[in-house]
Amino acid sequence: MQGGIDGANNNTFTSNSQQISHSKPKASGRLHKLFKKLRATNETYSRTEVPTDQQFEPVHFTQAQSAQKASDEKQLVKKLSQKQADLQMLFDKGKDAIRHSREFLSLKAVNKDYGTLTPWIPHKKLERYSPNALSVRELLYRKYLKAQQEHIRQLERSPDQFKAELIPGQRIQLLHDTQGAEVTGTCEDYALLIYDYLTKQDPPIRHDIVQLKDPGDHAFNVINPPKKNSDGSYPPFSKWPEDSIVVDGWANIIALAKKTKKTKRNAGTHAGSFSDQWVLKMHKWADRGLEIHGELPESPLNKKWLNAMTDFKMESWFDCLRSAVGMK
Repeated sequence: MQGGIDGANNNTFTSNSQQISHSKPKASGRLHKLFKKLRATNETYSRTEVPTDQQFEPVHFTQAQSAQKASDEKQLVKKLSQKQADLQMLFDKGKDAIRHSREFLSLKAVNKDYGTLTPWIPHKKLERYSPNALSVRELLYRKYLKAQQEHIRQLERSPDQFKAELIPGQRIQLLHDTQGAEVTGTCEDYALLIYDYLTKQDPPIRHDIVQLKDPGDHAFNVINPPKKNSDGSYPPFSKWPEDSIVVDGWANIIALAKKTKKTKRNAGTHAGSFSDQWVLKMHKWADRGLEIHGELPESPLNKKWLNAMTDFKMESWFDCLRSAVGMK
């Protein structure tokens, strides 16, 4: 009986019941009771049904979910696009900073040379790497080193006047005062010029000069540096944030510090990590016969240079300077 009792069949059943009642009135007692029982059951069933205005609620909810999902995806794309735009802006600032440093150091690096391999020197660089030009660069830089050492002694005598943020500008002034219009320098001087340039940008850019710890011998800049370790050093590049950018004026490289999976979103922003680009540059220099001059001329393929970005610990150049002048 219950199988035939639903909202759709209610009118049909009532009509049949009325026909029976009118055709056989003398037998209405038992049938009337049965009819009442069936009608009560039908009404009870009808009252327990989900109201019509609630039946479509799941459909409305699904549509709301879809709309929210579409909105979230749109916001995510917008956020990623803005993040990518911000990253590209920082890359552009870094490129400008490198260009600035290389224009200031018009005589280029004092510690890169082709040695006796004159035939290897690119034609446009013959004058720069002539014996006379090399002698001029070395003479100018010795004058700067002498002034730099005196500057450090002054800081040691008056530690209360030590202000780390002023040092790059003071060193740059020394470069100019001791060498004049044409200036040469090392990786540290490129880094100081880039630091000074980035410091003057608006809006402000979070950045630092990073130095390789002994026996490493290199300095470069980083935008969005990572959090330091408990001992004050920086972690290896593999643990740096994805938006950390290394800006190296001496090697003329700008790249993300950390290896990042290439996607359509970051295509064109960088070509591999800084460590990858560094190794490629060392091979390029070696193929051209370029040597790196420290205490002695060395090949860029010497492990000290080729593996510099993975073999040596890193620290802030400013922390190292504070130690040099007796500051904590």
